[in-house]
Amino acid sequence: MSGWNPPPPWSWGPGQPPPGSSPWGGRPPTAADVKPYPSSQAYPSQPACPSWNPPPWSWAPPSHCYGSFNWVQSWGGNVPPGAVHAGQDLDGGPIYVGRAYHQGDLLPAKICPSHRCAFVSHGGRQVEEHTYEVLVSDHVAWRWARNGEVPSEAIRVGHTVSGESLYMGRTMFEGTMTPGKVHPSHGCLYIAWSGEELKFHEYEIMVLN
Repeated sequence: MSGWNPPPPWSWGPGQPPPGSSPWGGRPPTAADVKPYPSSQAYPSQPACPSWNPPPWSWAPPSHCYGSFNWVQSWGGNVPPGAVHAGQDLDGGPIYVGRAYHQGDLLPAKICPSHRCAFVSHGGRQVEEHTYEVLVSDHVAWRWARNGEVPSEAIRVGHTVSGESLYMGRTMFEGTMTPGKVHPSHGCLYIAWSGEELKFHEYEIMVLN
C-alpha cells in the first residue's frame, strides 16, 4: 500500500523464543537466511504436521509471469527482509502474507508483527498461529475478483486436507485492508477478524507478475 513506512527494526521481548530455540540460534532471520523455494512446488516439508502426508501437487506459473517467490519459516510476529505487504492493521501496523498449518490444512495467514503472531481463519473462527511461513517476493500484485474466481496468475498459497487449492486475497473492512483465504469452492474470501471468520464475495486476489 502506498504511503507505508518500512517495518521497524527487529525487536525481541516477552513471548519470543529464547536464544538457541530458533532455526537461526535465537536471532531473527536475515536476507542470507532466505533460501530459494521453487514456485513450482506448493509446500515444503512441514514438521509441524508430521502425521499428515499430503499428496504432491504443484503450480507452474503462466509463461508470461517472470516473477519468483520464496517461503521463509518464522515465528512470533517476525518477518524476514522482503516480506510481502498485504494490508494494514487497526493499530496502524503492517500485515504480511503468510501461511500456516492448522488441523491438516495449509492455510493463508495474515502475519501481524504488533500481535507477535499470525492469524488464520478456520471453521468459522479466528485462530492464532505462532509459527508460520512468510512470503518473500517483489513480483506480487493484487487483482480484483469475486465469487471464488481465481485467475491463472494467482499463487497457490495452501490447500485443504482434501487437496483443494487455497489462495491469498484481501478486502477493505472497517477502514483496514485485511488479507485472508480465497476458498474457490465456497465462492468467497474469508478473513480472520476479532475471533471470527468473516465472508466476502468481492475481493482482491494475490497474483504473480
